[in-house]
Amino acid sequence: MNNSTVKDFSKSLKQITQTFTRHILGMLTQIVTVLILANLLGAEGQGQYALASTLSYFLGNFLSLSITISNVYFLNSLAIHFSTIFSLNLKIWAMTSVIGILVSSIAIFGWGHELFPKIPISLLVIAMLIFPVMTLQGYLVSLLQAKHEFTKYNFISISTSISNLLCLVPLLLIWQKSALAALLAFGLSQILTLIITIVFILPFFKHSSKPSSVHKTVTLRVFLDYSFKSHISSVIAFLNNRINLFIINLFLNPEHIGVYNIALQITEKIWIIPEAISAVLFPKLAQLHGEQTNSTSLTIFSTRWILIIATLGSLCLILCIYYLLPIVLSADFAGVLSLSLWLIPGIILGAPARIIGNDISARGYPELNSQVAVAVLIINITAHITLTPIWGLLGAAIATSLARILTFIWRIFIYRRLTGMQWHDILLPNEWDQRLLSSLRSKWKSS
Repeated sequence: MNNSTVKDFSKSLKQITQTFTRHILGMLTQIVTVLILANLLGAEGQGQYALASTLSYFLGNFLSLSITISNVYFLNSLAIHFSTIFSLNLKIWAMTSVIGILVSSIAIFGWGHELFPKIPISLLVIAMLIFPVMTLQGYLVSLLQAKHEFTKYNFISISTSISNLLCLVPLLLIWQKSALAALLAFGLSQILTLIITIVFILPFFKHSSKPSSVHKTVTLRVFLDYSFKSHISSVIAFLNNRINLFIINLFLNPEHIGVYNIALQITEKIWIIPEAISAVLFPKLAQLHGEQTNSTSLTIFSTRWILIIATLGSLCLILCIYYLLPIVLSADFAGVLSLSLWLIPGIILGAPARIIGNDISARGYPELNSQVAVAVLIINITAHITLTPIWGLLGAAIATSLARILTFIWRIFIYRRLTGMQWHDILLPNEWDQRLLSSLRSKWKSS
């Protein structure tokens, strides 16, 4: 094992550790927010808020066109100048925001009660107005990720959850305990986070040189072409994770959504681990585009260990839910434990699936992720429509886990085809891991 490999892994692991530490703080803040919402709004109010905020996320995800992925890819792989990418971002954001608000307005005021039964129109309108802010903030923060500014990137991640909590408490306690107040707090937190992100982005314009012959150019068409390849996968992945809430609302009611959303929110905190790794890994993999040996080693090492960590983390989480949740939540949320037990298998396997998916995209094959996502979405919707009317929330949890497990299996299969790696090489620790960890330990002791 050469020194450059050890040095490269050491730097990546330090960045991952820093990102993970800040994600932990964000996770704790989010859990506190979820518990406050559950106790002050009750199951029905929590369900209304969950569905309205999910609408914001859906619009932001669907109309973002996955520009964030193109930002990371083009700034790292093709040496495009920062100002060029920023200009493209603003043009795309303005176009999608106008289209999104027009189409959403027609849908909400025309068929809002049919599409979202028992959800007030006022919540849907606010959710619609929040998404342009979320989209722009997502674009800009991905520029920090692409420039490897992980300290600032992590600070913004924490700021989002902390500002949401700081806005939430006064509005709920002083104004009114309602889903409307909670959604307004969510919107204010997005605006505050956007302001912070803009402040962090400004120095890049002051200190960067003007575009020159050294920098390559990229047209809007080429930029969007790569984005669209990833975008189908991104939108469908979002639907795979959140279509359950919309189907539950159709067959059951907002109160059931409130209970189910608590189980989702808590169990998905395990994914802060792959999110922290992916934030560091994707720009690195994009830089290593063409150096297949290094990128494969980095990915399979992360995949193996993320599977182990996610498994151990899930066991600890279940114990916390069993012993602590009855203390902090009312009897309305008694079903959270049983739902969590069915969601956990999908959570565990969904963690390494995210790492593998990032590598597939970084190799220039985002369409393969899209194909998997489409197939899984069809199975996911079919399973939810079949199982939810029969078994209620339990059926929805089983369907959700099934979709995530299938995503993991298919992505591993594709990755094997691309790299020639065997299942056990990808998933089980081996002597290579021991040598690498030993080399890293020796390097850190000597530094």
